Amino acid sequence: MRFLRSVLARRRLTQGYLFLGPVGVGKRFVARQFAEAIVCGIGESGDACGGCQACRLVASGNHPDLLMAEADGGSGIKIDQVRAILKAFGMKPMMGGRRVALIVNADTLTEDAANAVLKTLEEPPDGSTLVLTGSSTDRLLPTIVSRCQIVRVVPVEPEVVGDLLIQRHGVERSTARLVAQGADGRIGRAVEMASGGWMAKRERVVNALLREPPDLLGVLTTDDRERLTEELEVLAHWYRDLWQLQWRGESAPLVHGDRRSTLRTLAGRMSSQSVARSLEAVDRAYQAVRQRANVKLVLQVLALELGQR
Repeated sequence: MRFLRSVLARRRLTQGYLFLGPVGVGKRFVARQFAEAIVCGIGESGDACGGCQACRLVASGNHPDLLMAEADGGSGIKIDQVRAILKAFGMKPMMGGRRVALIVNADTLTEDAANAVLKTLEEPPDGSTLVLTGSSTDRLLPTIVSRCQIVRVVPVEPEVVGDLLIQRHGVERSTARLVAQGADGRIGRAVEMASGGWMAKRERVVNALLREPPDLLGVLTTDDRERLTEELEVLAHWYRDLWQLQWRGESAPLVHGDRRSTLRTLAGRMSSQSVARSLEAVDRAYQAVRQRANVKLVLQVLALELGQR
């Protein structure tokens, strides 16, 4: 981000930064890059140079001035975790630069942990910067928010996401392009998809959908809600692609771009109302699964609704 590079290049750092954005958009990635650039202190463009001693220590996870805390499971960030990094945070930087503490998903801080963070922001140690990430300000203490520079992380162009997957994560080019479209501009989500077998899940769902008759119930997961939501996302993208083709024609960007010919044929057979109703049915199923509804019943209803289209 241009603003962050300017801050780093001029070394005009405040005591706290709060990176905000939707889940999977890449807040952790951007905040981590920012933190790494602070402890590097060499890169002239505002980025970490990647080759100095500090950068090598960061890469090995051993930099003494880069501290980090994030939720362990679904219980939030506890006071003991925060105390551990803030104790070291208050000491003089060991490598002569600045000491940085990165707290990921700070909106999961327990009350005691949040108060400890607030106290540090109110009385920041010399030569230190606190970097937080969160999905929104709703679950953060207003006094924490007010003492931080807000940095909003927004979805980026699929081309940028695809290039990042190729260059930084070694994802094959054709796979990276498809995953980038499916991630809706969310860098973090794209990395998860690329490493979590998204392509295989996509193939199973799409192939089941194209059978005569469709066999969704035979492939959709019933014992893993997280995996099922990913499969329903694939399904939602399929109907969204159909809608895009119907309304925008051949210029429409598609998640399932490698299936454009099949999608074009289906888009010509189905009415726009039918596609819209199918997309709504998938969205209802997705929300129901997220809200802990009975999975088997939800899928039975979904299969019935899609089978009627």
